Amino acid sequence: MRESTRVILTLDFPPREGGISEWSFQVARSFVRLGERVVVFCRRKVLGSRTRYLREPFEVKPMFGRNWAGLKHLYLIYYTLKIRAKYHPAEIYATNWELGLIPSLLGAVLSLKVVLVAHGWEITRKGSRWRRRLERIALRRADRVVAVSRYTRGKVLEAGGRADRTQVVANGVDLTSFHPGPRPDDLVSRFGLRGKKVILTLARIVERKGHDKVIEALPEVLKAVPEAVYLIAGRGGYREKLEEIAEQCGVRDRVLLAGYVPDARRADFYNVSDVVAMPCRELADRGDVEGFGIVFLEAGACGKPVVGGRSGGVEDAIVDGETGFLVDPLNVHQIAERLIRLLTDEPLASAMGKRGRLRAEERSWDHVAEHMLRETRRVYV
Repeated sequence: MRESTRVILTLDFPPREGGISEWSFQVARSFVRLGERVVVFCRRKVLGSRTRYLREPFEVKPMFGRNWAGLKHLYLIYYTLKIRAKYHPAEIYATNWELGLIPSLLGAVLSLKVVLVAHGWEITRKGSRWRRRLERIALRRADRVVAVSRYTRGKVLEAGGRADRTQVVANGVDLTSFHPGPRPDDLVSRFGLRGKKVILTLARIVERKGHDKVIEALPEVLKAVPEAVYLIAGRGGYREKLEEIAEQCGVRDRVLLAGYVPDARRADFYNVSDVVAMPCRELADRGDVEGFGIVFLEAGACGKPVVGGRSGGVEDAIVDGETGFLVDPLNVHQIAERLIRLLTDEPLASAMGKRGRLRAEERSWDHVAEHMLRETRRVYV
C-alpha cells in the first residue's frame, strides 16, 4: 500500500534534455519503486504529448498558462492550491527555487512540506537584487534544500540558505540503461571508427562543456595517438563555433559531429568510445557552471574512464586518479596529456573504467531516492 504522495514540480522533463530533466524523471520512477505515489507537474509546452507517459508508473499533469515568465507567481498560487486540495502531498519537490518560492510561502498556511532541489546554474546565475532577495526567501522558507553536490550546497549557503536544512544528495545513474557492452557495429560503420581510438563528449553543445578545449588539445593528442578521433554527440548553439575551431586547429577531419542522440542510444555511444571527456568550466560572468555532471556517472556505469574539468560540482562526480582525471579546464596541454595517457595505457584505462562501474553501482537512482526520503523525513522529526 502506498503510504503517501510526492509531488514533483518542475520545468524540465523529457523530452527536454539536461540534468534537471533527468533528475525529475528518474526520481519520479524511483519514488514509485519505493512504494510512493508520485505526481509530476510540468509546463504543458515542455511535456509535448502526454501519451508518452501513459506507460510510466507515475502521473503527469500539465501546467497551463500564457506569459509564464510574467505571471508565474499567480500560476503557482493556483497550482499550489490545486495540489494541496487534490493530493494532500507528503512533500512537494520543486526542482528550482523559483518554482518553490510560492509553495514555501504558502506552506505554513496550507500545512505543506516543501523541498527545494538545487542543481547549480539556477543558484549561481547572475540576477538583480530583487531576484536575489526572492531566492534567499525561498531557500530560507523551504523545509529542506537538497543540493546535488558539495559545490552547489556551498552556493546555496552563500545565497542565504540555512546550513541545518541544506543537505547534499548527489545525482544518480540508471544502471538498467547504462552498462558495459560491445562496440555497436552500426556506430562503428556510420562514423568510420574501425581501428580508431575514440574520445567522446555526450552533452549539450554549449560553451561551458569544454568541447572547444578538447578540439584544441587534439593536435597534441594526434602526435602520440595518430588513430584518435573526437566524437561529439549532442546538439546546441555552439556547434558552428566548434567547427570553426576545428578548422583553425587543422583537425576538422578528426572531429565527428553526431547530432542528437535519443536516450535509448546513449549507452551505445559510451560503449563505442575509449574515453569520455568533458572539461567543463565556469563562465563566471554569467554564473554558468556544471552543478554535478551526470554524464561522468553514465560513462563510469559503462566502464569508461573519464576526463572532467575541475569546476563546479564535478569533483563529486569523478574520483580523481581512481575513476578518471580532473583537469584544469583551460589548460589544453594538461587535457591532452590525460587523454594520451588513457588512450595509450590500456591497463590504467580498464582499471579506471571498472572502478567507475563500481562507483556507479553505489549511485543508482533508487539509492538517491532512498537518501532523499531519509533526509527530508529527518527534518520533520
